[in-house]
Amino acid sequence: MSQLSAIVITRNEAANIGACLDGLAFCDERIVVDCGSTDATVEIARRKGARVEFHEWRGFGPQKNYALSLATGNWVLSIDADERVTHGLAAAIKTAIGGDGADAWNFRDCQAFAAGRFAIRAGIPTTCCGCFGAEQPASTTSSSTSA
Repeated sequence: MSQLSAIVITRNEAANIGACLDGLAFCDERIVVDCGSTDATVEIARRKGARVEFHEWRGFGPQKNYALSLATGNWVLSIDADERVTHGLAAAIKTAIGGDGADAWNFRDCQAFAAGRFAIRAGIPTTCCGCFGAEQPASTTSSSTSA
């Protein structure tokens, strides 16, 4: 059976993290990687039942890769704190990952990156996304160094 992990990287996202995590209730695991919030982000995430870990900021790619390393699911949904998974998108994701025989899936209204396991990134609004198999590249990359 497919297991779905959700990963969110945060810094001072108290205004967003609660609703984000509420939309991820369908996931088997919700992980928040925070890089030093000074607001209530961490407390809200814990109250919502997410696993919260600290990781010093080293850029978007390294932060996402660290979050990915904590995920135990064979599918990973990477989402930003200010993004929301609608009921329709959640249903589409559950249907897609529950099927057999596919190496990739495309979803309308989301983006994807390959990160060593099946990965979906819900980014609304966008045009198209995909989920890629474990044989794809093992990490995301980014030259960005600020939060």
